Amino acid sequence: MAYPQEWKNFWDWQKENEAYNLDALPHGVTQGSISVFGSKYHLATSFEGILAREYKMDETVDAYSAVLKVFLAFSALESFCRSTCPELRRQYEIESWAFEKFPSVVSGPAQTLRESERVVSFLTKNVGKELKKRLNSFSAGNTDNCMHVAAAIRHAVAHGFISIRPYGTSAIASVDFCEHLSAMLIGVADEAFTAFMYNLPKCVEVS
Repeated sequence: MAYPQEWKNFWDWQKENEAYNLDALPHGVTQGSISVFGSKYHLATSFEGILAREYKMDETVDAYSAVLKVFLAFSALESFCRSTCPELRRQYEIESWAFEKFPSVVSGPAQTLRESERVVSFLTKNVGKELKKRLNSFSAGNTDNCMHVAAAIRHAVAHGFISIRPYGTSAIASVDFCEHLSAMLIGVADEAFTAFMYNLPKCVEVS
């Protein structure tokens, strides 16, 4: 699925409004910002991994690719929030919003992620104080908000970490860990766009 499920329906709706010379998008939402979200979503869902010339393509590169896919998926979801929910100005607000709006999707991989204790511990050691608190709460089972873990990987990549493979763990384990997160993020972005689409006003012919 290269674009959100409701992507074509959105542009059909937009064309119909343009035919009536209406600007029915919610205040602050622009066609351009929606296009940016779609491009980032498309990139995240289409990304199949790193292709490095003259570099041994092995499980380590697969692990690098999996980390980058989480980063791309998080970026797509951030883009959606920035364009449709301007009140969500900080990363932790996006984490809370996603868990509140789509709890079953966001909490889905929680138990599986907790089983990778070394990876979660590695991430916890390499983030700032506030995110560290949220990760500790996740590790302790006080919350199933997997957005905290995804945010930690986003932070890691943005600050130069391309690997989340602590000593004693396998590259395959890192790949599996990240695949759960990227699927979760893409699922949230898709459901969020569907909800956004269903809340748009229906086109009404004006005289």
